[in-house]
Amino acid sequence: MENSEPIKITLAEIIQDFDFQDLVRKHLNELVAKRRMRPEPPEGKRYKRDWYDRMGRSSLTVGDCLMHIGDIWSKKSNLNSETRGVIQHICNLALQDYLEQKKLVPAKTLE
Repeated sequence: MENSEPIKITLAEIIQDFDFQDLVRKHLNELVAKRRMRPEPPEGKRYKRDWYDRMGRSSLTVGDCLMHIGDIWSKKSNLNSETRGVIQHICNLALQDYLEQKKLVPAKTLE
């Protein structure tokens, strides 16, 4: 049995890591692509505005996510709750993938 010390890494180091940034880019692109694939509403109907519409047709960038996620995770952000929620969702997915990729946590299991 190995006696290994847990790896210590800060959130700031993770945010600056290019692998994490690529994962943020991947998840942001997936989220925007999924939203853009929404079918047109039935004739005479319209969709309720969502985060994509309110953010100016997804003006959210990877740089925005990386600039704000440290404050969001430390609960010091002054962004509106909707923008915080979208950025947090994207970066939480990226963080989970990053930690699994670096083998810092066990991989997801299918039940």
